[in-house]
Amino acid sequence: MRYLDELKLESEKQQMLNRAAEKRAEQLEAIYQERILPKMERLYAYLHEVSTHLNTLGLDIRKSYSLGDLAELKDLLQQDYAIQTDSRERMEEVILSFACVADEPISVAVEGKLNVEKWTRFLQQYHLKSHTKLQLDEKKMVVGAQFNIEQMVPITFKFGVDINNSSINLTIYNFDTLGNRQLQFSPESISEEMLDKMGNYIARKNKSFFDLEMSESERRRLRAKVMYEQNQRQSELLASDNKLHDEHATVKKKGFLGMFRK
Repeated sequence: MRYLDELKLESEKQQMLNRAAEKRAEQLEAIYQERILPKMERLYAYLHEVSTHLNTLGLDIRKSYSLGDLAELKDLLQQDYAIQTDSRERMEEVILSFACVADEPISVAVEGKLNVEKWTRFLQQYHLKSHTKLQLDEKKMVVGAQFNIEQMVPITFKFGVDINNSSINLTIYNFDTLGNRQLQFSPESISEEMLDKMGNYIARKNKSFFDLEMSESERRRLRAKVMYEQNQRQSELLASDNKLHDEHATVKKKGFLGMFRK
């Protein structure tokens, strides 16, 4: 087989792969535009209204957080609601942020270098601010610390688009407890009922919001859908490969027969 023929076949194969990738990208874009984007826009509009009203009303919403055995952030006031998005034209993230706060810091005394390091990591992990006074021995080695911890817990509700799984994912940070919880919703589940339950949940009026998380049957349906689309794509690529293989064999056969022509 001549080198130019080989280059031609490889080029055609790459073009087919590129077309398959472009087709897949077009399918994903259609899913985003038709099913996901309208839901993200509705989420943004709803959370914008909720945050505006909560800031205006200044409701007395309280929350306490445990810091382990040594301390507790008690009776913090929930306030300062803000909403943001990565783009108003092409929303892929919607983030609601607020905080639970109290005026006076709390003081925690810790002994031992390892415990000081442990508490430092703990506070950094959950974005808790502290003014720390280290205790040193005569060799200037850390033997303890006094942590003056600001009573301010940052909270976020972050919605993110997952086009490949046709879902909208939610990460809730520092709300019920310190740390995060992740949930997955189908676009269809972002309904007025879901938004109403989420609003009540943010205002700490109920804890039933998680009932609306995607059920296992919905997860299976989405996984099956994604797998089906992947199989379809693989079938298309396999058909393209078989076609190229046949063309390759035909060219080789012609080249071989040409050796016997006069």
